[in-house]
Amino acid sequence: MNSNNIKIEESKIKFQIVLEMVKSLIDIEDIPIECKESLVASIKFRRELSKESDRGSALLASSLMDSLLEKSLRNIFVGSKKHVDTLFSCNGPLGTFSGKVSICYSLGLISLDMMHDIHVIRHIRNVFGHSPSIISFEDEKIKKQCDSLRYTVIDGNESARSKFLNVVTGINGIISDELTNQKKIKEVVGIDLKKRKKEFQNSMIRLNDVAVRLLAEQEHVSE
Repeated sequence: MNSNNIKIEESKIKFQIVLEMVKSLIDIEDIPIECKESLVASIKFRRELSKESDRGSALLASSLMDSLLEKSLRNIFVGSKKHVDTLFSCNGPLGTFSGKVSICYSLGLISLDMMHDIHVIRHIRNVFGHSPSIISFEDEKIKKQCDSLRYTVIDGNESARSKFLNVVTGINGIISDELTNQKKIKEVVGIDLKKRKKEFQNSMIRLNDVAVRLLAEQEHVSE
């Protein structure tokens, strides 16, 4: 068994222990059901990532995070399903992972540090996805990216893969928790177009009357 497989097996054991600890905690009645479900989902998400190869973890993590950001945006956007679908279509303004990340920050759905880390995760995904050769988190370029992650809470001596999984799981949990508190953006109420048209027509009639009167006054003065 190579060193990479050994690390994966060790990671599985660690998170199996954590999962058992969580199961023992979620039976406590004073923990809200939403928190229980979110905590278990987060542990399961981390466990699934731990089963994957380095390339698989990077691709799966970024794909799931992309979907989570889209779900977050759909929760607050106004308009019909058809309208919102066009925003996320291939040629739509939010058809890219990068676009979703940036708009989520500007709408206040994620923090500046979180935006930074998700973009780093996206860059790591691109390195794995575009590399024709077999690479790992120990690749110097990827390792440097993992070292720049801000949301990690583990020791600096941990592996790049551990840092990556830690940040991905943490951000996933935070965004998932926020989904339950989100409210749709208030849709702008349009004006009464018929009323506007009538008011405009009445204004033009009054202006015309004033113009006719002024013209008559000028002609009278000329005489």
